[in-house]
Amino acid sequence: MLHMGMDLWAGYFPVLLAIELGLMAERGLTVDVTMPGNTDRMLAEFSAGRYDIVGMALADLVNLTRGARDVQVFIHSDESSGGDKLLSRAGFDPARDRVIVGTNLGGFGELFVREYLQRQGIDDGRVVWMNVDAADVPLALKRREIDIGHTWDPYAAAALADGAVQRFSSAQTPGLVMDVLVTRHSVVERRFAELKGFTAAWFQAQQWWAERPAEGDARLARRLDRSPEWVAESRRGIKLADLAANRRLLGAGGQAPAMASTVVRYSDFFLARGTLTRPLQHERLLRADLLP
Repeated sequence: MLHMGMDLWAGYFPVLLAIELGLMAERGLTVDVTMPGNTDRMLAEFSAGRYDIVGMALADLVNLTRGARDVQVFIHSDESSGGDKLLSRAGFDPARDRVIVGTNLGGFGELFVREYLQRQGIDDGRVVWMNVDAADVPLALKRREIDIGHTWDPYAAAALADGAVQRFSSAQTPGLVMDVLVTRHSVVERRFAELKGFTAAWFQAQQWWAERPAEGDARLARRLDRSPEWVAESRRGIKLADLAANRRLLGAGGQAPAMASTVVRYSDFFLARGTLTRPLQHERLLRADLLP
């Protein structure tokens, strides 16, 4: 059995569809998927060996590589294109003296928020940072514990329905927020064939969903206990990466991996912030040989 952890994010739904359609079972695979609802805890449990695979933002490798140095990216699932949102509490004035920000610190949330602050001309000296998980942002806004917070649906939808205001989204940062599936080198060595089958089933399910979006939404809705409309809305804010894109980004067939420049961008940012003490090495992080 392969154990996978992921957030409730449409970019990772192909694995659920692959299970639903029996594509994993056809390859003799059993995949147990957990959605813990807390990214920090999920990454900590991955580092501790609870999961073989996790779905995560590429920039969160900054945190993950400090606890699990043999991490390897083997699928680029999607790019966030509006799915990530920066919300403020009602009545918040960005011109005020102090801005309390809630996000996952040391990962892509911090990078995303800083992009907004820079564009708004908000000096870092005015900002108070709080480590707040995306799932907890709606309540933190409601309690006025933070002024702005980074989150995504379904949490963003709940906050907006409760009076929060959208200030910014990943639609305004093309290429910045990329999501991936990662494993560990030690897992690859022991379970190469299983991971190879996993990736084949993943891309088959993704293609099936692209060809039958309404049917795919309905199947996922039943599995997630949501409405088909919710599934359809959740995927509107992302761009799923197909097999051809993965081969290009991860560097299949000996070509230079296009994702390398994004890894360098993240690495440089977090080195400058002091979050990293050594550069991320894309040669060790990106793995294309598990692709079909």
